Amino acid sequence: MAHLILADITASISELKRNPIATVASGEGSAVAILNRNEPAFYCIPAKRCLYLVFIATQYLRVSVALQF
Repeated sequence: MAHLILADITASISELKRNPIATVASGEGSAVAILNRNEPAFYCIPAKRCLYLVFIATQYLRVSVALQF
């Protein structure tokens, strides 16, 4: 079965268990797709990218709420 991978870098769960910091660092600030038996299981992102995504989401929510009034 084909899967859409929304990351440039992939790693296995075994690699993540063996060296989690290096696995996250391999994405160089972007998401790393973690594969389980060659299927995407989840995406791992560094804290800095997570904070950025939360910031973007809150800005979007503020704008959408403001437009409703």
